[in-house]
Amino acid sequence: MSKLNFKFITNIYIKRMEEKKCTLEELTNKYKKHMELEKNKLEENINKLNKLQDENNMLIEKFKILKNILRKKGIILYAKNNNYEIEEWENLYLEKKGYIYLIKSKEGYVVKELDAESSYLIDKLLLESNNYRILVIRKDPNKIKMQMRIGI
Repeated sequence: MSKLNFKFITNIYIKRMEEKKCTLEELTNKYKKHMELEKNKLEENINKLNKLQDENNMLIEKFKILKNILRKKGIILYAKNNNYEIEEWENLYLEKKGYIYLIKSKEGYVVKELDAESSYLIDKLLLESNNYRILVIRKDPNKIKMQMRIGI
């Protein structure tokens, strides 16, 4: 092999290596930019997560406060009086039907059907303490006033 051939082959090899080097540098820069974008996204998501955790903690505290109020004072419920044979100070009972709760008298009359949101809340509260009491505290010709206490 002559010197001229060797130089020629060496030059071709060097040219290819320089092209590879440029291609690798471009790829490196591309991936560095991509990594920077992903790092920014990660920081944004961490900030969002922290905000959501703070909001969640705040809601948990509010829920605890509401549970304590419910335990101490109870909740007042009203129902239309359809001439039920219910007396004041009579105990009423909960019955779960699907996703909702029914308030029933001891004779089995459905006095009130709770909506899904109220039923969900009562379900959560009853998981912690299965003790509850629903009392008729006033009976008028048109409506029935009841007090419900959970965790008594």
